[in-house]
Amino acid sequence: MLVKHKISFMDCEVLVCDNEDSSYHVSIQSLTNPLGRGNVLDTFDDEQLAIQAAERFHWMYTIAKENGYYLKENCFTKPNRQEVHISIMKDGDITKEQYVMRLQA
Repeated sequence: MLVKHKISFMDCEVLVCDNEDSSYHVSIQSLTNPLGRGNVLDTFDDEQLAIQAAERFHWMYTIAKENGYYLKENCFTKPNRQEVHISIMKDGDITKEQYVMRLQA
């Protein structure tokens, strides 16, 4: 696997890696355990779609943390709030404002 795109923030990295089957994984990896393989968030057939999703996940994760959420498996989670599935990163039309409203609903 070759890293095609990397976003470092907080205590983690979001990576876009190509696979032998011509797909692209978007994954998250802790910087405190750089030898770990990280967790695959989603798989895409197109490199640009994977990079766009990684960029969206970056700002979504940042906003989620600012609003008291944490990443648990494949959802942003906060006590007494509805979980938000990370597949929302595929939605290229969602704005930051719409996402904040969803977190605060």
